[in-house]
Amino acid sequence: ASPSPPPPSASPSPPPPSEPSPPFAPSPPSKFAAPPSASPSSVGPIVGGVGAGFVVLILLCLVLLRRRCIKARAHASSRENGPSQQLSPLELARSIEARKSVEARANAKSELHKAMFAAADELGGRYSQLRDTSGDVRFEAKDLIFGRPEQAARGVAHYLCVSDEELRKGMILGLQAIREEVARDGTEADKECLAYVLDMEAGSSAKAFQGGLKRDCDKD
Repeated sequence: ASPSPPPPSASPSPPPPSEPSPPFAPSPPSKFAAPPSASPSSVGPIVGGVGAGFVVLILLCLVLLRRRCIKARAHASSRENGPSQQLSPLELARSIEARKSVEARANAKSELHKAMFAAADELGGRYSQLRDTSGDVRFEAKDLIFGRPEQAARGVAHYLCVSDEELRKGMILGLQAIREEVARDGTEADKECLAYVLDMEAGSSAKAFQGGLKRDCDKD
């Protein structure tokens, strides 16, 4: 008998479908991971801010150091002056002025300076540069008109009882106005005196006065 053909081989079964892979999930950051690098555009402002902070800090340190040096210098000078550090500013100024006064009198260069200091002492220092500036003054600022006392602000015309226009007209005419006024309102003595002053030579007048002396002449 002929051999029977081999049984047909079974076709290979297809592999089972694989399960779809889960979507990729980022791994949690590790505490040992390096920080992200900063971009160049963000580095500039940071560096500028840090530099500005250092500059401000240096300036503050310099200001504090200067104030400390000034205080130390003032403290040293006050210790050298001794009791003056306990005086008020006004008392300290007065003591300095008194010391300057003593030094000026001690260093007088001539007899004229000594005489001036003696006169200032007799007048109480009212007409010297060493007077007490805290004393009374003749005119207060509130009493001044345009920087001048009331009497000066009113002008000469007010006290001459003439109008300002008339006074200025006479000032413009000058010598002619003087001649006209003396000729109109002056006495004989006024007219003679004016004629001598304006038209005659000094010492040529025979009129004597002042104890018998001739006008513009001494005893010789």
